[in-house]
Amino acid sequence: MSRGVRLLCCLAAMACAVGCGQRDPDYAAVVRQCAALPTARASSLAPLRGQIEQIEADGGLPLQMAQRAAMGRPFPTLMLHDQQRLSLGQELDAYTPGDRFTFDFETLSEVQKWLKNHKLLLDRVDTATGRLEGGPTPRFEQGFFDQMASLDDAAIAARALLLRGAVRLANNDAAGAASDVAASLAWSDALAKTARIETRALAGLLRAEALLAAEEVTWSAACTTAEIDQLYAALRESLDGETGLREPLLGERAVVLHAYEAVQAGLLDKLVTDEEKKSLNKRGLMANWRSASSADIEADELAYLEAIGWVIEQSRRPLSEWRKPLVDRLELLPAGTLAKELFFRDLPDAMQLAYDDRARREAAAVGLATAGGLQLPPYRENPANGVAYEARRQQDRVRILCGAARLHDPEFRIIERPTP
Repeated sequence: MSRGVRLLCCLAAMACAVGCGQRDPDYAAVVRQCAALPTARASSLAPLRGQIEQIEADGGLPLQMAQRAAMGRPFPTLMLHDQQRLSLGQELDAYTPGDRFTFDFETLSEVQKWLKNHKLLLDRVDTATGRLEGGPTPRFEQGFFDQMASLDDAAIAARALLLRGAVRLANNDAAGAASDVAASLAWSDALAKTARIETRALAGLLRAEALLAAEEVTWSAACTTAEIDQLYAALRESLDGETGLREPLLGERAVVLHAYEAVQAGLLDKLVTDEEKKSLNKRGLMANWRSASSADIEADELAYLEAIGWVIEQSRRPLSEWRKPLVDRLELLPAGTLAKELFFRDLPDAMQLAYDDRARREAAAVGLATAGGLQLPPYRENPANGVAYEARRQQDRVRILCGAARLHDPEFRIIERPTP
């Protein structure tokens, strides 16, 4: 579970670094200029210019994506500054359990104190929950230099709600706990609507925690079919309102287009984290990229665009049908390129997280429907590998096998529905 929060803290740390840099007007101006893709548009490589023209015709350039994103409704803010986000992320990480969403007596007391000390934050979260519609608005014109503070806010809200839900459940308030779990899912769902692949992955990690909490709700003696109905409805809304990975991949491509321009503009060192820089320096890659000619970077960019175009088209299919071809396709990228070593390095894992996230929610929806005597939803097999879900009933419980060893198989208490 800590993977999700390490990402949250990383985002906050990056926001601090980027925010400091953007107070330099010259630096900010260069970042804005990169969004127009001046180097790629004027490239001597005709295939690269052709790629840019086709992406422009499809409305996928950074400035086009930025304009479309800005048309959405404003995402609610928790009114936090960067250091608060970083501190809250670390605190929430410390209190979030791993395999089960329960606390021992000592930790529960600490969580209660934390919630009391952060009552204003929870009040803001409750108010903002009612205003959730679209997702956070990415500023594609800033590429990887976007502070993305709203992502941190969404993650903080989702996890704070789960902590409050756990305390309510410990006090036999299953109704309140179910409401908090449903609200946490709503924040993660909003996060997943952002056209960035990393936000979809982060949403999946947060929803995995919410699903653990949903399991615990059903095992409370105070839980009734009303709570199961609420949790099931929240999951169906989450699943039925979800689009595929095409839009996040289009957003990923727009951000990387901006990044190639940033490299051409001499901003390579500002594109990577300190941890990435250490690893890349050991392999001599940072030095190679700093000294690369403009033509070399353009060739690198062309290789990226050809590969990401293939990925975007394949994303319409279940991952089980194209996971291996994806790995094989990325192996064809030249070693030592920005495309292979930086921009595609984590993409397969991020996409796997997104598919696993859907499988977890589908399995939980099947389990809740079975546990509460509801009509089964139309989810039959794991979209990541094509393995059918399997329900195993034992007296007072039902366990749903997800079909993948890396995934938790949820188990819910069966609650008889009252006779009308």
